[in-house]
Amino acid sequence: MTQYPVFFAVARPPRFDRVQLALRVLLLGVLSLVGLSMGGVFALAYLVLPVLAAVQIQLKGPARYLTEDGPRFSRGLRALVAVFAYVALLTDRLPEGELDDGVQFGIESGAWRAVAAPYAPSRSGPCHVRRWRR
Repeated sequence: MTQYPVFFAVARPPRFDRVQLALRVLLLGVLSLVGLSMGGVFALAYLVLPVLAAVQIQLKGPARYLTEDGPRFSRGLRALVAVFAYVALLTDRLPEGELDDGVQFGIESGAWRAVAAPYAPSRSGPCHVRRWRR
């Protein structure tokens, strides 16, 4: 069995800080007053991020995208995951920097090859759909 190419882990604190809990309740209250929820924010990210990645891959190609934009995209995903871990009470430290908030997130650099291999065009040309004649 192969390992999954995305890694996520959270260092749970032994005891939560009450001030941080109050801050999260206040944050969620402000979001609800505006009419948003964390589920809405997550749904927006779920819909927008793949489109942004697809556009950049189309413009630059997969190899150039992975070398130029891949690390930046990965850092953005890590920041988003750190915010969700904070709001979901998995950690009580605000996401401030790269490695100091207890959230570990990583993507293997060659992971896209394993996923894209079944969808790669064949050497015989593009795939065509045949219609059955009656």
